[in-house]
Amino acid sequence: WVNRIRLYANTKSIRNKSLSQLQELKKLGLDRVYMGLESGHDPTLLAIRKGADAAAMIEAGRKVTAAGLFLSVTVLLGIGGVSHSQSHAEATGRVLSQMNPNQIGVLTLMLLPNTPLYRLAQKGAFQLPDQKTMLKELRGMVENIDLQKTLFQANHASNYLPLNYRLPRDKKEILNVIDQAISGRINLIPEHRRAL
Repeated sequence: WVNRIRLYANTKSIRNKSLSQLQELKKLGLDRVYMGLESGHDPTLLAIRKGADAAAMIEAGRKVTAAGLFLSVTVLLGIGGVSHSQSHAEATGRVLSQMNPNQIGVLTLMLLPNTPLYRLAQKGAFQLPDQKTMLKELRGMVENIDLQKTLFQANHASNYLPLNYRLPRDKKEILNVIDQAISGRINLIPEHRRAL
């Protein structure tokens, strides 16, 4: 009676499987792998202790698609802080292009009490970007994505600007919508309605 089998995987778990093992999992019914890239910016990945650099995650993502599995990759706006906002955005767009996922899911960082990043923010060692900076980050990311056919979604409850498009077909429209949001012509999701 089970008709869909999907799983979350990190770089280490993917690299521990051979291509033939991943293909065998596909034959057994696995159809989709969710992978958290978070950022394509190596200094940010190091700061958040991701456990892999961008090159390793590109390799892992390509292995998933080479096995014929659907690859859904998640990225996180704001994770580079104010200091690395645009570097994080641009690098993430370029890494996504090299990973070539079937789906990109964008979430926006929300700082939770009693987490290491929250404590860094309380000390002033990490500064969460404001709404406009997050939107500029999103724009920089999209500008640097060059893919043939991908579902691009920023429809998670954490986001200020919900998006649901296809790349590359809708790239100009996505950038236009972001520009309108930056200029204040589109209302953003209010803070009290955002959630994890």
